[in-house]
Amino acid sequence: MANVKSKKVGQKVLIAAVLLLLTASLFLMAGVQSGGFFRVDLPASSPLHLEAEYPVFVYGTLRSSLVRHLVFGGGGDPRPAVLPGFRRQGLALLDDESAEVPGLLLQISAAELAAMDRYERLGVRYQRLPVTLADGTEAWVYRRL
Repeated sequence: MANVKSKKVGQKVLIAAVLLLLTASLFLMAGVQSGGFFRVDLPASSPLHLEAEYPVFVYGTLRSSLVRHLVFGGGGDPRPAVLPGFRRQGLALLDDESAEVPGLLLQISAAELAAMDRYERLGVRYQRLPVTLADGTEAWVYRRL
C-alpha cells in the first residue's frame, strides 16, 4: 500500500515539475518575442540617436545570450573583448593598472541601450562610463556605484 502511495506522490511531483517547466518556458518565450522585459519606448526628446549603434562592453550576466535576449530581445552581435586597467571583484570594476577584465563587446541600438540602462538600474546601482578597450575601441561600460 505504501509503495502505491509513493508512486502516486512521485507522479504528482513529476507532473508539477513539467507544468512549472512549461510555464517558465512560455514566460521566457514571451519576453524574447516582445523584445525583452526591459525594453522601453524612447521619447523623441531622448539624447540617444535613434539610428545609431552603441558599443557596450559587458563583463557579467550580459555575457549570456539568454540574458541579453531577456533584457533587450537581441544578441548585440557579441565579440570577445578585454578591458585593461581594471579588475573585477564580484559585480564591481575596480581600478587596477596591472589587471584586465575579459568580456564581450556588443553593438546595440538606442532602444537596446535604454533597455540595458533600465536593467542595470542606471544612476541607482550602476553608472555608464566611456572606456577604451585593449584593441583601442571606445565603448560604454556599466560600473557599480
